[in-house]
Amino acid sequence: MNEKELLHLLKQVKDTPVFGGDFQRSKMEEGWKHLAEQLSFKQTTLPSAPVLSWKDFFSYIEKTIFRTFLRPVSIGASLFSLVFMGWIATVNASFSSVPGDFLYPVKLATERVQLTLAITNNEQRARLHAEFASRRLEEVMDIAGSNRTAKDVRMHEAVAGFKQEIASVNEEFVQATTGNVQEAFEMAKVVDRKVGEYEAVFARNEENPSLNEHRIEVDAARQIVEETKQQVTDAIVTTHEATPEPATTVYLQSTFQRDLGEIRTTMNSYYGRITVIEQVLNTQTLDNEEKYRTDAESFKRSLQNFESSLIEAMDFFAAGGFRRVSEMVSQLKGDLTSMGSAIQTMEIEISTKVSL
Repeated sequence: MNEKELLHLLKQVKDTPVFGGDFQRSKMEEGWKHLAEQLSFKQTTLPSAPVLSWKDFFSYIEKTIFRTFLRPVSIGASLFSLVFMGWIATVNASFSSVPGDFLYPVKLATERVQLTLAITNNEQRARLHAEFASRRLEEVMDIAGSNRTAKDVRMHEAVAGFKQEIASVNEEFVQATTGNVQEAFEMAKVVDRKVGEYEAVFARNEENPSLNEHRIEVDAARQIVEETKQQVTDAIVTTHEATPEPATTVYLQSTFQRDLGEIRTTMNSYYGRITVIEQVLNTQTLDNEEKYRTDAESFKRSLQNFESSLIEAMDFFAAGGFRRVSEMVSQLKGDLTSMGSAIQTMEIEISTKVSL
């Protein structure tokens, strides 16, 4: 039997009852009535075919689309939300990390992303670098006061990071201040404010014994901060010279008044420390005593010269010669920093010999 003959035979028997054909409405109704009576159905007649409306059609289409497209999308969105929230939690946890911690690379990566988003805005990038420098400084102090392993390595990385961020602040600041004078002034104020925060941190930890073994690195970082502050001041002086404004005048007067006051305070502090050294030398017999006395006298003579320079700077300040005041303040601060290191070295040597 070929295929054609088989199809013909199937057509002939398709309505044969033995093969399930010959569906008649009357027989179906009899069967339904019998079934309804057996199962106690209220409806004993065969249900009629449902009449579907356009509303039913669109409802069907809506459910089909949801199952086919929207449900997978919603599942994907849920998974994305879980991953994203997990990333946010990781980033938040990384904020308290320091060099050497597992999450520290996440912290740095987040900062790099922020810088990338501000790639064309020098002012915004300078603000970001200034903020990141604050974080590095916090890390330095955190490491110094902790019992973490490999503290030297961690401290070196944190200080290096701080110095790098400050260098980046300077770079972005220079690029940003070549444009609009007012924008340069506003940015200079922002950077100067951050520099003030750095100085406050250093001042609070001046006598922190945890930093003694890392004093050289910390002092180097502090020197960079001082250089940044001077650079900002010079930029504002230049802005004022190009376009004198009441705002820049007030700002420079306030800045130099503060600087001159700090110089006076530092000099008085050095006079007091030298006096203490001389008192110790008068009551103790030490090796190299004459050298210490000679150095102490040299310090006092230098301070007297600084006194004359300070008075001259104050005269220029009163006359509004901000450029000259800036130069003299920078010189005095540099000289006093060098003297402070020398006095500290002498104090350590004398203290060591006295305690033996």
